Formats: sequence, C-alpha cells, structure tokens
Amino acid sequence: TGYSERVRKFCFSPCGQFLAAGDLHGTIHVWNVASGQLEMIYTDYGDVQIFPHYTPKDGLITAAVSEGKVKIWHVEKGEKLDEFEHRGSRNTVHFSHSGTQLALANSGEIQIWTKGSNSDAHTISTLSGHITTMDTLVFSKDEKMLATGCWGDNVLLWDIRNKHSYRPQGEKLPASSHNVYRSPSGKIISINVYGDKLNVLEVGKREPLAELTGFKGWLGRAKAFSPTGHRIASVDTNNNIHIWECSDGESWKKRTTVINDEEFTYGLLHSPTGLAFSPDGKQLASISRSRDWKACLWDVDSGKQIAELPLTPLSNQRTYRGYDTGIAFSPQGDIIAGGKWGEIVLWDATDGKILMTLPQPEGTQRPIALCFSPCGEYLASGAWWQGGLQKVPIRLWEV
Repeated sequence: TGYSERVRKFCFSPCGQFLAAGDLHGTIHVWNVASGQLEMIYTDYGDVQIFPHYTPKDGLITAAVSEGKVKIWHVEKGEKLDEFEHRGSRNTVHFSHSGTQLALANSGEIQIWTKGSNSDAHTISTLSGHITTMDTLVFSKDEKMLATGCWGDNVLLWDIRNKHSYRPQGEKLPASSHNVYRSPSGKIISINVYGDKLNVLEVGKREPLAELTGFKGWLGRAKAFSPTGHRIASVDTNNNIHIWECSDGESWKKRTTVINDEEFTYGLLHSPTGLAFSPDGKQLASISRSRDWKACLWDVDSGKQIAELPLTPLSNQRTYRGYDTGIAFSPQGDIIAGGKWGEIVLWDATDGKILMTLPQPEGTQRPIALCFSPCGEYLASGAWWQGGLQKVPIRLWEV
C-alpha cells in the first residue's frame, strides 16, 4: 500500500516470501508477501529502468537500463557485477533462470549478455532477424536457445552462442498472434492463431500438436490451458466453448463434447471473455459479458453445467471496454474468483455460492487479471487502464 511508482518488472523470491518491484526511476521495493509490509528500498542506481530477478543461488540481482548502457548489480550486496552498452530505447528485458544470461530486445535486435567466470569478461551476442514487436521471450531449459513470439510473425529462435537466428518452420507463416512458453517437460510450445484455426505447436516441429477448427466466424479472445497441460479451451463467435485434450502425452484431439451457451447467444460482444480450468483439468469456469452477466461452472467430460455462479447486475457506470471480465481457480480448486466491472466475486467451487464480494475502488474498476498465490491464501488483481489515469495499481488480497 502507498506505492505510487510505475512498475517496470516485479518478481517473487524462490521461497515465495518476498516480492521485489523495479520501477522506471532507479528504485527497487521489496515487500513481505505474508504481512504486506515493505521490507527494503534499494536506490542509488540513478534515473534508470530497473529489472530485478531472484536467482536460485545468489539472491536478488537487477539490470539497470539507461539510454545506451546496462549495469548488472547484486542488489543486497550493493555490488556492481558488470556493465555493457546497448542500442535502442524501447526494450524488453528478461533474465535466464540462473541469472547468468540476460536478453535485451528492441525493435531491431536482441542482445544477449552472458556472465563470465571470475577471470573472464562477459560476452555479448547480437541477434537480428525480426522487425516486429515481440510479445513473449523464453529461454530453453539448457539456456542455449532463446525463443520469441512476435506480433503478426512467426516464432523466431536464436542459437545464442553462434548468434544465428532462424524460423522453426523455415519460412514465415501467416498468423495474427503468437505466444511461447516452456512446458514442465522442457519443450517450448507455441500457441498461435491462423485464420479460423488455433494451433498448438512444439517449436521446431512442422506438424501441430493440436489444430482446433470448426468455428463459426472467427476465434474469440477467451482461451484457457489446464494446469495439467493436457487440455485447452477456446471460444468461437457462436459462444461455443471447444475443448481439446492430450490423453497420451503426444496426440492432441478435439473432444466430441462442445459446450454451447445457448441462453446467451447475442453475438461476439456477449460471448465468454474469461475461461479457467480447475487444477485437475476436470472443470471449467466461464464468465460472459452478457446483458445481465453470466458465470458458469462446467464438467469438462460430460459438457454439462454444474452450477451457475451468481453475479450482480452490471452497473450503469460503464466506459469503453467495460464488459471485460476475468476468472481464475485457486490452486486447491476450492475457490473461483471472477472479476468484472466494479467488483471481484469469490465463489465456493463445490456449490457455486458466493463467499465474498470485493467492491473495487475508483481507478481499479476493471479487475480482469486475476491470479492466486500457490498456497491459495492470496489473490492478486490487476485492473485495465481507464481514461484519465496515470497509474493503475496491482492489489494483493488475503483470501
């Protein structure tokens, strides 16, 4: 509470007890997550953008990025570890898990900083080959390769040591969006949209793991991936929720059961905009921006509705995109959180009854990004920007 700076990046400590946030003006704040108390403030980096990162062994480090220069610091020791020059002003910055590599991307190239040994200086690799904005960055498990998802372009891969970039399929394919992530088994997966198809690819292989088709019109925004990694849900413009699953660890197939929310068929504007799987992937929660709002809990295997989750009518105080919604399951699967204009609702996942309603204060009227902590005791809510605001907070609730 009381934090008013614009966050550039934040990260949890490996133990989960602390949260560090770096801002645009050279300051790191560290909070105790359980108590909500501010533990430490680190400054003396100058007027720079701060990108903190907790390493498994060395504690909290940070990249301090200014115009033309990057400095790497050990935060708790106050020790400068390294520095190097860079080009560009609008950057995406990402540390590898170990903290020994840093990817710094702008609209024309990616620079890879690799930490040297005690007797060796660092190495800088420059990777080029992309011309569009990158949405996501992920390192391979062995940290020898970097994958990026680009707007309106392919996933691009870089061999970091050899400074070689290439497209995994060998050619540019038509696409409207790409996201990359690393599966628990270490595979780099791309989720992307090609026209009326939702493709799930293991990066580097031409044939998709899943190809979701049969939509009427085009794909809606709402998508969900089960925590188990074996199910995917997506919505089309006819309000059908399609479920795909992988039962053998290799082959993805579309389920024959298609959930059709027939009661609320008012077109795309009122289709489900939030989906979330339960931790075991057996249930799916949906929330729709319908005339009176609608949230439901579904049994994935049968496609039947388990419960309708009660919601209050929409307030008359609406602004642009006031219909945006969000929904999330707790890690234990016992609570569902739903965010819509003006409030967050917590439901009991066993019977669908409201446990609590959290009215949202001015400036956070659109709490559509929701995430429970792994222990399930806390809920983080992020609100979409509203006209006239210079700062929009992230709120942490004790469930």
